[in-house]
Amino acid sequence: KTRRKIESTSKSMTAQKDAVKELTKWYNKGVKEQLAAAKKKDAAEKAGIQRFLNHQRIKERSLKAEAAATKKAVNEIAAVRKKAARVREAAIKKQSAAMSALSGNLRAASESMNKFANTSLLMGAAFTAAGVAIVKVSADFESALTRAATIATGTRNTFQKNFESMSASAIEVANTTEHTASQVADGMNFMAMAGMGAVEVNASIATVAKLATAANLSMA
Repeated sequence: KTRRKIESTSKSMTAQKDAVKELTKWYNKGVKEQLAAAKKKDAAEKAGIQRFLNHQRIKERSLKAEAAATKKAVNEIAAVRKKAARVREAAIKKQSAAMSALSGNLRAASESMNKFANTSLLMGAAFTAAGVAIVKVSADFESALTRAATIATGTRNTFQKNFESMSASAIEVANTTEHTASQVADGMNFMAMAGMGAVEVNASIATVAKLATAANLSMA
């Protein structure tokens, strides 16, 4: 009995040892798995934290770059505005000077135009008076020359020819002496009334005009 009891106890102890070994083995395995899982989780958390930190660093660099670009843009805009202000100020000064010069030119032009208008009025009046005088002289010349040519002409067929030749002679004498064309035509009229023909009048009128000038006599 004692032997059987010892064997039974021995078997029981062996079974307990085996159970303890299994438990120890299971425990060790579980602990290792837990440790591995914990390490894996810790590594994942560390990796996540590292990724977050990297993302934050990248974001920080991006924000710094944006801030620098914004500052640069603001400075450039400020510089452009200052330059534009200087250019605008210079343009305003230049425009003001140009307007002043233009105003002076306009005043000068206005004064010149007023002077020209006054002069034109005076010249117009003078030209009008001169025109009236010229028309009168021309009419007197034509009338006197017509009378002279009519008297000096033998027939109507030669009147136009004589009128043209006597007109040319009268104008030539008037251009070379102090007598007017009308006065020369009057002289031709007197010569025709004295019985001279157109040819004789044309040939003698220059000499008669010179004699009248020398004697200080009028041909009218």
